[in-house]
Amino acid sequence: MSAAAGARVPEWHVEVYLYDLSQGMAAALSPAFLGKQIEGIWHTGIVVYGHEYFYGGGICATRPGTSLAGQPMRRIDMGWTRRTPQEFHEFLRSVSSRFTAETYSLLEHNCNNFTNEAALFLVGRPIPSYITGLPAEALNTPLGQMLRPMIAQMEQGMRGGAGAGGGGAGAGMMGGAIPWAAQTLDLPRGLDNIPGERMVDPNSNTQAPHSTVEAAAALAAAAMNQAAAAEHQAATGAAPAATPASSSTPTSPASVTASSSNVISVLSRTHPAKPLQSADKKARSFQILLKSNAKKHHTGGGQTGLTAEQEALITNLVNTLSSEDSVASSKTLDPSAIALIDSFVHNWPAALQFPVLGLVRLMVLRREVIDWYNNQEPANNDGSTPTSANSSSSSSSSLSPGLDRFVSRLTQLLPKEEGDQAAPSEVVTNSPSNVAPHAAQSMALCTLSNLFIHADVAASLVGRSSVWSCIRACLLQDHQTVKLMAATLMYNACVCMEKQDESDTMIEAVTFLIDRIPREASSPTCSCDVLARMLLALSEVVVVSSSAAALMVGLEFNEALDLTSTKHSASHAQVAQSIKDLQTIIHKTQQEMNEVA
Repeated sequence: MSAAAGARVPEWHVEVYLYDLSQGMAAALSPAFLGKQIEGIWHTGIVVYGHEYFYGGGICATRPGTSLAGQPMRRIDMGWTRRTPQEFHEFLRSVSSRFTAETYSLLEHNCNNFTNEAALFLVGRPIPSYITGLPAEALNTPLGQMLRPMIAQMEQGMRGGAGAGGGGAGAGMMGGAIPWAAQTLDLPRGLDNIPGERMVDPNSNTQAPHSTVEAAAALAAAAMNQAAAAEHQAATGAAPAATPASSSTPTSPASVTASSSNVISVLSRTHPAKPLQSADKKARSFQILLKSNAKKHHTGGGQTGLTAEQEALITNLVNTLSSEDSVASSKTLDPSAIALIDSFVHNWPAALQFPVLGLVRLMVLRREVIDWYNNQEPANNDGSTPTSANSSSSSSSSLSPGLDRFVSRLTQLLPKEEGDQAAPSEVVTNSPSNVAPHAAQSMALCTLSNLFIHADVAASLVGRSSVWSCIRACLLQDHQTVKLMAATLMYNACVCMEKQDESDTMIEAVTFLIDRIPREASSPTCSCDVLARMLLALSEVVVVSSSAAALMVGLEFNEALDLTSTKHSASHAQVAQSIKDLQTIIHKTQQEMNEVA
């Protein structure tokens, strides 16, 4: 939404209403039946503009708390949105074909999936993971099958109740729209001129109350932890540990980070580590946000929004990236679509980059996209998108002009250390207009991390000073999601760097981690996931490099590890394992040094 200078813009409060369909039975019976505590069988609706929107037999709306689900067990504050009712209703129409009675699935496509997508659109943050992550693990266990008939009976009862004329608590609003009866899309009317619940300065920090950074954490951090789990299985042959059900009852998803449910030991694995990657099938969610942001970007000719041709290109690209079908997902991306998204990366302002980079991080996992960049000429003086050239792929020592320009743009969106020198092709500034919001920073870091799966690109990125400057600057921030993504990028760089040459890059990375790990561990806002990633990054280097291990001894790092273990090992298994590995390496290195002396 645009606003004139000095004008104030409206915001509306957003909540999630949480209902327990089991009416307390899940909490009472789950320990005996499943061997774990499940607090409830969740149904949710999203409450905004004075209405509750939910998915049953279609997308429905009613007055808050008046559906057949009864009264909410909990109300979760999601923050504030500047999306207008018209924008939200346009979004609902665009996704309504995916949320019908026929497409409903208890475990995979239910009311909570709808609420999550609506929350991402309105405030950019997902609903708490303990809601969306509940069904599959719990109900697919042998004993969990006992809960299925109970849930099916409840669902059938709601369908039957809704089909009997729409009576009951939900009747009255929207013609008695009630969950689980087949419904056509019928949205509330008369909201065009609904006043905002508060008016704010349009230049105020839009990231504070309703940032998209939690969405970045949920999508990217979870995907990268799945990659870590897969690495653990491949290296040890062990089955992945189950993520324990949350026993907490949070009222806000303000801090969403991935939990390390699989423990990696650099001393016991049998295969080399591989870079972690952020890979998922969430491209459609980013397409919706990208379409909205396109309307906010003004071209030189005054055009806003996407053309029909651009929408078709993006839709085809997203369909390929999102497909669960191996044949469909293996289709080659249209070079015109790659070029279009690349033009957004370079030409859209930092504030609009989040959904663009959300797609780009998935695109760069495909070798064809790397080859596309390798076949681009250097940027034109007018900044226009380069045209295809028949240049050869880049060598392992340097990036091609196309990739160099792309990486330079990514690092331009990130904060850097003071005094960092820019590469000739990039402009370094930490001014608010150039550094992206935290959500886009997270996605830029994810994209850089994903580039490391390509060995030739990784070899060049490891020695790129601007990448390391971004890593260090982001790890010094207070924002937990940005720190987690920066720690992941640090881990990937340490996995891919050449450890035997004792380069300045390796020594600087080790020195930084030895200094930063105890500082993070002693911080009141310490994130154990960030701490675990940094410990793993350090472990990847010192397990191979005797010089790096000797540096730990010389800087008396063992004492810092003891303090870190005392504070955090009991609450995070990966932190405990990495500390154990590092102290074993320190002890062995100390013995070897004593023998030489």
